[in-house]
Amino acid sequence: GVIDLKAGHETCSTIIYEYDSSINDYVQKGSAIKTGTMIEFSKDGTFVLIGAHIHNYSSLYFSSVYYYKYNTNTSDWEIKGPDDYVYNYNGGGGLLDISLDGSGKKFVVTIYRTSSELYEYNEENNTFTSTFVTGGNICKISNDGNSVYGINDYTLLTITNYDGTNWTEVFYGPINGTTVSGIGDAGLSILSALKMNISSDGSILVLTGARIRGVAGDPYVNRTIILEYDEINNEFNLKGNIIIHPYLGWWVSKSVDINGDGTRIVVGDTGMIHYNDPTSQTEGKVEIYDYNSIGDNWELQSTILGGGGEKDNFGDNVSITLDGMKITGTNHNNYIGSNYNNKDYTANTKITQDYSRIYNLE
Repeated sequence: GVIDLKAGHETCSTIIYEYDSSINDYVQKGSAIKTGTMIEFSKDGTFVLIGAHIHNYSSLYFSSVYYYKYNTNTSDWEIKGPDDYVYNYNGGGGLLDISLDGSGKKFVVTIYRTSSELYEYNEENNTFTSTFVTGGNICKISNDGNSVYGINDYTLLTITNYDGTNWTEVFYGPINGTTVSGIGDAGLSILSALKMNISSDGSILVLTGARIRGVAGDPYVNRTIILEYDEINNEFNLKGNIIIHPYLGWWVSKSVDINGDGTRIVVGDTGMIHYNDPTSQTEGKVEIYDYNSIGDNWELQSTILGGGGEKDNFGDNVSITLDGMKITGTNHNNYIGSNYNNKDYTANTKITQDYSRIYNLE
């Protein structure tokens, strides 16, 4: 199916859709709720977490997090708080990442230049407890809610595990040439647009960036790297090969997701035009890779183009189900620079209409 996102852009709301097999289409589930730049679902889809990156008010930047549960009695979404988890940072920053576990009752909020904060929801009392955990620009919680990964733009990674009582940091260090062959000592550039996701149990993580250096001295390259955590030796090993994508520039927007057992990944690569270099334009795409355990490599199974030509930013966000049988991909226009000042896609020849697509995989 294809969902037209233009209405959501104008009304600043989030609309949730659920697949109805009787009509073979997606139908709206509940009323429209608050919007943001990030969204996460629990495994059964009853909990929704929404994060709003930044809103600029008088040179102060505010971020918000909204947490909802679906009420089957009213057939609508109910906000459970912290309602307005608001953070302000004078001069920039704000909310960078959110992550919700499979139960929907634990989530991590990552704020620019601070530690991440983990919230645990007590449904009986409708209350939250919070704990400061792993730092970094990106944080992900495992599906079972017992591991939190955090990483910054220089491949400094931390893992915090839950033993049933306490959260304990079990790994802290860089992922570079000293621990994983093929990743340079310089790690990632601050301009790499680094994205990360983890498998259900948190043992496998996938990183992608438009500007990742190989061995020391090599140029920056558009790469996707899959790593597996060795709990016994407390180290990471490369899982399969490093995937090399065409390099276009640091401004390319990337996205990545991994299925539950870590055997299939989906990588989005917008190839978007940069307003300082109009010649850099290529059509956005989504790629699906499967892991071949015999050859210990990742095999490209399919490439899906946006279909809107060079102005199509398809791949800006991607996601994959736990079983790896459905993926989503979106085209979202980056409204900055002279090419994007006019947000009307019918009049502006530099952009296409925002959309989201759902695909069934074989």
